[in-house]
Amino acid sequence: MQDFPNTVNLIVEEKVLKEIKRYGLKKKFDKQKSFLLTNPSHRSLDFKPLEPKDLNTWSFRVDLHFRALLIREDENTFRLFKVGNHL
Repeated sequence: MQDFPNTVNLIVEEKVLKEIKRYGLKKKFDKQKSFLLTNPSHRSLDFKPLEPKDLNTWSFRVDLHFRALLIREDENTFRLFKVGNHL
């Protein structure tokens, strides 16, 4: 299931919304989320699977200092579970 998705359905956990607010990333996150939903291969995202690939963990860049971590639940559905300093 590690093929790169053409489209993304995103589930954002409530705790992540709180992290985004706490770090002051709402505007940046919303912009990157828009790219993720419309064009997952957009170069500013650096959207990629993480090692080991069998864990189905992916990440994308929120800004230069923060990345978002996601679990791939099925072919196009990802659950965002963490935003933190360049994870």
